[in-house]
Amino acid sequence: MVRQPESGLHSGPVGYSGNDGGRTNEGNTGRESQNSSQHQKPHQSLLQKESIIRWQKEWDNGETGRRVHNVLPKVKTTSTPWQRPEIMFVTGHGPFPTYLKRFNIRSSDSCGCGKLGNPLHYATSCLFTTSYHLTKPSGPRTTLVEKSHEQQQF
Repeated sequence: MVRQPESGLHSGPVGYSGNDGGRTNEGNTGRESQNSSQHQKPHQSLLQKESIIRWQKEWDNGETGRRVHNVLPKVKTTSTPWQRPEIMFVTGHGPFPTYLKRFNIRSSDSCGCGKLGNPLHYATSCLFTTSYHLTKPSGPRTTLVEKSHEQQQF
């Protein structure tokens, strides 16, 4: 008795009716999907542009995130490589009396020197942080930065 080798997988049609036709349809389907993907690219690009326009309008007219909006007014699909201190300064989230009072962790939003304890104060004018002070912007930018930090008192 001689055993015939068994094959587990077939790589082509084995004579069943309809298999050859299936291969023909697969070829067409491939071409059709290739053509339709070429047509989808401009459509996807248009959708992305429309999404960004809508996102920008919402960002410009929003009520929250105004501090960040003052620093980053234009939306983009790539992230900004900020470090933790920069994020805390711009958002005002962190160990600032204004932020801590917002969540009733502190009873006062004042700094130890008596002024409003927001990030701009610590970065530019607090007597306790003079060695870390930044130069306060002058002209129209001064009011923009001050408004940014005073508008959202916690």
